[in-house]
Amino acid sequence: MPPVAGILPGLVAVLGATGTQIAVAVLGTAVRFGLAYYQAEKAKDAAKTIAQDVQQNIRQNVMPRYVVLGKARVGGVVMFYEAVDGYLYVATILSDDIIDSIETFWVKDIECLVNGQLAVTTPPFNSGGTKYVNFELHYGYTDQDASDMLMAAFPGVVTAAHTASGIAYLVTRLKQAEQEDFQTIYNSSVPPIACLVRGVLAYDPRDPSHNPARSDTWTTTTNPAILLLYYFTANNGFGMSRSLFDGVSFSEVADFCDEMIATKDDGNRRRYQMGGVYSYDTDPADIVQLILDTFGGQIYVTQDGLFGLSCDELDKTEITITQDMVIEGEFKRNTGALYEYTTIKTKFTSENHGYVSGNEEADPWVNNAAVKRVGRQIPYSFDLPFVFRHDQCRRLMKRKFYQLNPEWSVDLAIDFHGIELFGERVCRFVYPPLGIDGTFRIESLAPDGEAGFARMLVKLASISDKAFEWDAATEEGRAPVVAPPTSETDAPQTPTGLAALVGNDGGIVALLTWAARTTGKRQDAQWKLSADSSWTSVTVDRDTREYTLTGLTSGASYDFRVRTKATNYGVSDWATITFTATALAGSTTGLQSLSADGDAQLAVVTAKQSAAATAAYIQFNAVPHGDPASWAGSILKAARADQTISVELPLSTGSWDVYARSKGINGDNSSASGPVVVTVTNTSSGGGTGGTGSGGGGDGGNDGGTGTGTSNGGDGVAPSQQGDNESPSQQGGNGGTGGTGGGIY
Repeated sequence: MPPVAGILPGLVAVLGATGTQIAVAVLGTAVRFGLAYYQAEKAKDAAKTIAQDVQQNIRQNVMPRYVVLGKARVGGVVMFYEAVDGYLYVATILSDDIIDSIETFWVKDIECLVNGQLAVTTPPFNSGGTKYVNFELHYGYTDQDASDMLMAAFPGVVTAAHTASGIAYLVTRLKQAEQEDFQTIYNSSVPPIACLVRGVLAYDPRDPSHNPARSDTWTTTTNPAILLLYYFTANNGFGMSRSLFDGVSFSEVADFCDEMIATKDDGNRRRYQMGGVYSYDTDPADIVQLILDTFGGQIYVTQDGLFGLSCDELDKTEITITQDMVIEGEFKRNTGALYEYTTIKTKFTSENHGYVSGNEEADPWVNNAAVKRVGRQIPYSFDLPFVFRHDQCRRLMKRKFYQLNPEWSVDLAIDFHGIELFGERVCRFVYPPLGIDGTFRIESLAPDGEAGFARMLVKLASISDKAFEWDAATEEGRAPVVAPPTSETDAPQTPTGLAALVGNDGGIVALLTWAARTTGKRQDAQWKLSADSSWTSVTVDRDTREYTLTGLTSGASYDFRVRTKATNYGVSDWATITFTATALAGSTTGLQSLSADGDAQLAVVTAKQSAAATAAYIQFNAVPHGDPASWAGSILKAARADQTISVELPLSTGSWDVYARSKGINGDNSSASGPVVVTVTNTSSGGGTGGTGSGGGGDGGNDGGTGTGTSNGGDGVAPSQQGDNESPSQQGGNGGTGGTGGGIY
């Protein structure tokens, strides 16, 4: 074991001139570097500030910079805002690093469904066949292309050189509405846009496919241990060398966080997850503490002088302090009437309430026995803005109660044997005169002045086994109430038509399919062996109505269930099915019908599966008219017997041959149906830009010119070209031929 005196100087040398300040401020003492008792109020206030900012669409000259960890709701920083030809274009920065995906879009706080071209299909933004809101997503790769949408709308202003390399951003195109529809769609203003963003790609030392030198091999995660390692080593975080960290300890804690545990209502879920956003101008110590709080973690220095990661539930010890080592001591015992706190309160980021950061109050943790002894409730409040699950909050609240109320708190001066405690998080303390024999947390350790290592000062707090015991049924509490839906379209409705198709695909697999009665909603899905009592949760994309279970045991009975989950409006009842893993021979009988219609930059293709088919999918594709049929780049959609499926194929201008075929779960295919010839038109050109308005609050802009494309001109929208004394809230002029008034500001 290296001498303690040699650890800190080495770290300082690595960290640079400010290394001492960083090491002390962020990582606690030179020995333990503990963060468990860092000033939580400071971290809490910082997190609130971040949340309040980033979930809005920020427009200001000096823009803050944010990074998304795990997943978080983000409005973004506006970096482009211009109107032309009847459309308003807004580009917002989502994260100053690569993101994985967007799980949910909100427009005007309405959770929206989008199609494959990222056009919003949820009313009122999809009305009369017109999709008023369209998105274009850029993930933040260093080699990403510039925005096609902005280059087409602003030629010469936005060029191929405007790539925003390394910045994840979203372009939103808002089509102006006719005057009589404007209020319904936009509420007289530009609607706020927010996204549930799956954040940074992070290196996981447990994954052999991850190359620490190549971020393109990394994946997104909600594991707090992995995200903490990312933050310590990222250039936009601490920027420390990965060689300073003990990968084994981080991996052990990551495994512990990933363990599946039973919950009261949601089946099995990972023990600890996190999601949040940090700003470059936030104290790094605050960010570290917020992450540690999501799983009760601590940073320490190993005997090899590396930064290690621990968790109270994993701490083990082989070191014992005995009475003969104690030079002197001060002992404080909680005898029942000396509780520091009886009630733990917290706010968190509820996944069931739209991921509005730190906005929901968890069910308070109340120790009734302590309340009875003290005679009143003594509350302690701490916030968990990076936690989005209520069951996780409750586990952490219980631990916090026992952490704040140890049976024994001990200040000791011990002999040179205290050196053995360096690099340890806990120890066993045996002191027969007071009947003490148990595990204690090492809260601080340091040599005593001139005496040096011959007299070591150590603070200990006892650890109760009760802190880590957990009964989900009785201790998970009641999650915050979800508001009832305001309309039928808001209500999460139970999926219908749940069916199982079993086949062979390198083993027995089952394709589960269902129909959703509501759109724009997320889905929960779970499965189990029928004989088991606990469910296993699986991830189902919100735009998908299918899931494939693999590795099934022949002859075994399985249960599968799925429900609809609507942000702010709770969940539906489960739709459940039981099936036996017996492979069907089946056939891929050809389709009953195939049709296609051309549109602007799009072909809508519809096919119906044969009534006798046991095939699992319909495969769609299009090739230039006259070319041989090909399935490269095709789209695959689950389809039961006698089911009609429609897809949108994004195609360029011209004539296309559309094909479709049945595809079995085991990979066999029917003969192709088609071709059906469709013609795809160019995107319609809008009208001219609104002109300068007359003084004295005039018309707000001249009429738009006649459109030059296949459609009539769009409405004039020119907020930057107002006439003298014209109010910014006044509308643009009328559109060209066939257009009507109304603008977007």
